[in-house]
Amino acid sequence: MTVAPVVVPLFSVLLGAAMTYWLNVRSRKRNHIEDAFNEAVAAADASKSYLRHVSKPAEMSTDDYRACSLAWQRRRLRTTRSAVAKHARRWRECFRTNQP
Repeated sequence: MTVAPVVVPLFSVLLGAAMTYWLNVRSRKRNHIEDAFNEAVAAADASKSYLRHVSKPAEMSTDDYRACSLAWQRRRLRTTRSAVAKHARRWRECFRTNQP
């Protein structure tokens, strides 16, 4: 009586389970980073769309409104750039750690 008919199928099943787990974890990490990146871009786009529809208050002069609008746009661009850079860094780190 040999042990091979018992050990080989058991080893095969365990190896398959380990490979499946590893691939799923790798895929989940990559999807998480991509989702976070897409959320950052969507949030920036939503704020841009919202700021386009803010009307000028009656008591505000046109020059003040333009200056305020430019300040909002600059702040939005800084926020967008930093969010995209942060998520791109996280994505690169995740990609590096998941290389075969």
